[in-house]
Amino acid sequence: MKFEETSEPTDIIWENRHWTAADIFGREIKAAIGVVLMISLSAVFIYWVSSLSSSVKKVFPTVDCDILVANYGSEIDEFAVDDYNFIESNFGMKSSGCLQCFCQQQMKDDPEGYADKSYGQADDKKICAEYEQTMLEVLFWTNSIAYFLVGVNYFLRVFCIKLVDWIGYDTETVRLEKTTTVTFTLQFFNTAFLLLLINTNWREQFFSFGLIAGDNEDFQANFFSTVGSSIIYTMVFNSVYPFLEAMGYWSMRLGFRLLDGGLCSKYSTKATSIQAYIDTYAGPTYFMHFKYSSI
Repeated sequence: MKFEETSEPTDIIWENRHWTAADIFGREIKAAIGVVLMISLSAVFIYWVSSLSSSVKKVFPTVDCDILVANYGSEIDEFAVDDYNFIESNFGMKSSGCLQCFCQQQMKDDPEGYADKSYGQADDKKICAEYEQTMLEVLFWTNSIAYFLVGVNYFLRVFCIKLVDWIGYDTETVRLEKTTTVTFTLQFFNTAFLLLLINTNWREQFFSFGLIAGDNEDFQANFFSTVGSSIIYTMVFNSVYPFLEAMGYWSMRLGFRLLDGGLCSKYSTKATSIQAYIDTYAGPTYFMHFKYSSI
């Protein structure tokens, strides 16, 4: 005869006691499929943004503009127009650097009028305005990865909590343990591994595992300017997010109280029961299990 220690009555989720082990296992499989789909959507977006940034950086590589301007002298405007025409007719080909150096200099010398000039371009296209727009788009999408990761982590957190509740574990201890473990695993993978795997290139390794689409074969300068900066931005935002979230919950609680009692009287209420009054003035539930996983 074998005895097992039973859970405390307050730890048991009585409405889930009817689920069998097979039912819970089947729901765990369905929940895993849903999580994989969420991670896949995140990977597609990160890959698209990384590819966009990489393609533009290939067209406009880092150059020493002082040396380039000194070499081309007063004729750099003509070479900048030729460089623009070459980029337009040869999509994805590397620029000579004249366009970006010339436009960067014009932004300093003529900040008010540089965007309205074509500088002799045959079709009267505003070459510096288009260059600036391209670089701003890349800057926006590259920086958006960090905030996108934070947003995805938030939805993954809510998604995991709902999934674990839906699976139907029969004790609070198991439910909280699963929520903490799953949330930590997914957020860690989405933030730390996914960004690295998408931007890596293992073509020269013995086993590439199919990871050959990225541009980073090692921890080079390009890695720190793209992947590294995105990870740092995410970490910085995550460091202040708990304060923002606490202020958000406090604002929600204050808002519910004002909607219930108004601004003038603190003794009036629209609640029709003691529990409704407690729910209103206590504010929304402040879960702690996923916060452990974030820490």
